[in-house]
Amino acid sequence: MLTVAALLIGLSVRLLLSLPGVPDNLRTLFWNGGSLLNIFCFGLFIVGLGSGGAWMGALLRRLPLPWLLLPPLALAVSMIAYVCLFLSVTPESLHDLIGVPLVDQAARQAELKPLLDFLIPLQQVRPGVAKWLESAIRFAALYAPLPILVALFTVLISDALTLSAGTARRNLPLLICAGLLLVLCRSLVVDYAATDNLQELLAERTLVGLPGSVLIYAVIATLALNAVVLWAVLARLVNRWAGMLAVAILMAFCYWLLDASLAPAVEKYGATFRAMDFLMTGERRVPAANALRIVVGSTAQAVVLLVIALGIYTMLPARALFHRRSNA
Repeated sequence: MLTVAALLIGLSVRLLLSLPGVPDNLRTLFWNGGSLLNIFCFGLFIVGLGSGGAWMGALLRRLPLPWLLLPPLALAVSMIAYVCLFLSVTPESLHDLIGVPLVDQAARQAELKPLLDFLIPLQQVRPGVAKWLESAIRFAALYAPLPILVALFTVLISDALTLSAGTARRNLPLLICAGLLLVLCRSLVVDYAATDNLQELLAERTLVGLPGSVLIYAVIATLALNAVVLWAVLARLVNRWAGMLAVAILMAFCYWLLDASLAPAVEKYGATFRAMDFLMTGERRVPAANALRIVVGSTAQAVVLLVIALGIYTMLPARALFHRRSNA
C-alpha cells in the first residue's frame, strides 16, 4: 500500500510541476526532470510525513522505555526521509531548504561550534562524508519535530481511546524527552543555521511575545495533533461530526498561529512583502487579498493534513490500537 501511494503521489507531483505557470525553481525540483526512481523516492518522502511518526508511535506504545527509544527512532525516520529526498531532488533544492554545508566553507567553519565542530576534523579526511553528514544532521533537525509530535500525539490519543492503565507514569518521561529533542532541533535550525531562508520569514517578536522561531513549533504541534485527530476520524475511532468539528477548529487555530509567527514585513530582492503572502501565493510585489490568502492557506493545510493522516492510517490501522502495550 505504501509503495502504490508513494508512486501515485510522485506522479501527481510531477504532473503538477509540468503545468504552465509553475515557478522555475519548482519545475526543476527533480533530478533530470524526474525519472521514475526520483518521483517514487519523493512519493515515499511525502507518505513518510505521516507514516514515519505513526510507526514511531506504534513502537513507543509496544516497547518498554519509550523515552529512551524516541531519539534513535526520530533519527532513523529523519534519515530515511533525507535519503528519499536526496535521491529525488537536486542539491540546489536541498540547499534552498537547509543551506550549503558550512564544513565546506573555511570562512564559516567557526559557526559549527560547539555542536557540530566534530565535523571539521572529518572534513580534512573525508570531505564528501563530512559534507553529506552535516546536511543530513541539518535536515534531521528541520524534519524531526513533525514525526516526533505525530508519534507523541498518536501515543496519547491511542492511550485515551483504549483507556490504557499507567499512562501518566509511562508518558511523562516521554513528554520530557520529546521537549528536549524539540529544543535541540530548534537550536540546530535557528542558532546554527547555514542559511537565513527560513529565519528571515519568521517574526522577531509575535503578538504573544514569543519569537516566531519558537511559535512556529506550536504550528507544527497543532498540525500534528490535527492530523492524528483526522486519522481517528478516518479510522472511525471517534464520532465523525465531533471529530470534523475539532479538525476545523484546529485548522483555524493553526492558520492563526502561522500568521502570527511569520514576519509582517520582509525586505528581500528589492521588495518589501509579508511572509504570509509569499508562502501562500509566492507574491513579493503585490500584497495578496485576505480572501485569497485564507483560501490558499486553508486548501494547502487541508492537503497536508490529509496526506499526514493517510500516512498514519497506512501504518497504523485502527486494529493496531488494541495491541497490548508495554507498561514499562
